Amino acid sequence: MICGDSSSSSDGESEEREEPPEEEVLLRIRLRMVDIYLRRMEERIRRRRRRDAGWLRQDIQQRLARARVRPSTGLLHRVLLEETRHRSYRCQ
Repeated sequence: MICGDSSSSSDGESEEREEPPEEEVLLRIRLRMVDIYLRRMEERIRRRRRRDAGWLRQDIQQRLARARVRPSTGLLHRVLLEETRHRSYRCQ
C-alpha cells in the first residue's frame, strides 16, 4: 500500500509540472528579450546623460572662471539641470 500511495503522489506532481503551450513560452521569451533591450537602452541613455552633464559642467565652470562676476552655485545647478534636460529630450 505504501508503494501505491507514493506512485499516486508522484502522478499528482507530474500533473503540476506540465509544460506550458509553445505560444506561451515564445511570448515569455519575447517579453524577456524586450525587457533586456529596454534595460540596455536605459543604461545607454543614462551613460549619455552623465557624459553630457560632465561636459556641460566643465563648460560652465570654464566660462565662470573667465567671468568677472560669478553667480551663486544655485544658479549653476539650475542651468546645469535645464541644459541636461534640454539635451536629453533632444537626443530621444
